[in-house]
Amino acid sequence: RDVMVSSQTGSGKTVAYLIPLVALTYQLMQSQGLRNDICEPMILVVAPTHELVNQIYNDVLKMTFKAPEPMTCYGCFGSVNHRFRPGVTILVSTPGRLLGGLQNKSLSLQNVRFLVLDEGDRMLGIGMGSTIRAVINACSHAERRLLLFSATIPQPVIDVVHEFIRGELFVKIGRINSLPSKLDQYIVELDEPRKVPFLQNLVWATEVNAAQMLVFVNTSAKVRSVARALRERCHTSVCELVATMDFDERQRSVGDFKRLVKLVMVATDIAARGLDFPHLELVINYDIPFTVDDYIHRVGRTARAGRHGAAYSFYNNRSYRM
Repeated sequence: RDVMVSSQTGSGKTVAYLIPLVALTYQLMQSQGLRNDICEPMILVVAPTHELVNQIYNDVLKMTFKAPEPMTCYGCFGSVNHRFRPGVTILVSTPGRLLGGLQNKSLSLQNVRFLVLDEGDRMLGIGMGSTIRAVINACSHAERRLLLFSATIPQPVIDVVHEFIRGELFVKIGRINSLPSKLDQYIVELDEPRKVPFLQNLVWATEVNAAQMLVFVNTSAKVRSVARALRERCHTSVCELVATMDFDERQRSVGDFKRLVKLVMVATDIAARGLDFPHLELVINYDIPFTVDDYIHRVGRTARAGRHGAAYSFYNNRSYRM
């Protein structure tokens, strides 16, 4: 049956679906070969951002390292017109790159047996809905199974999924739309001019323990202004993450933050979905997010896998009301 799974952020959803899928791929490889003229994967994992695609791709590489039989995994980070390489068993990609591959005929999804939508509610929402529909329809194998994973699956998304789902099984682990139990949450009332000084004090306090901080704002322009203010006032190591940065810059920022080269990241919601920062202790909502689901995913970057974490939300009468 097709499956929808909702579980808290940081509860291990990626590993939970990758382990059985990698094992099933070995079984599928015994019964059929791979085409050498076109990319025709058996397993397709779709994620909304390049950063999450890269993270999942690296997880697959770790699981298939020293495998008894060769298995080709491919993470697509190229341009929209990127040509996919043949002989791939597991493909991880964003919806836009998949659509480009279908259009330039370097990709066929007719042999996909398992289609995973990681952060599926985000991709079926505003902005990606038509593209992800085209991808799902292209996965035309009679035995195709659809697996959707997210910490938040609102009713409108469930209604959309019913267009494609076959014999649905909805797995709910813990409370739906809930937060990690070891997350401490604080709301701080601050007018706009006081936000940067308060944030500056938090940065100084966390630097004593070399703790990491992820600061969320609502616009790309504010990412640059807040990051600049922190560099000027705190002289701390700050990186930025916005969709308008080129791919190499974005990967460098994520890599530096994960390796503790940078202690502070200022980002839009591009960093809110699925990314795992093992050392992150503090999330700051410099701007209040637009929806409750966005809040859950933002603060869910910390207090993951049973660890403790804290989230501060700056609020004033100009803040967006969720």
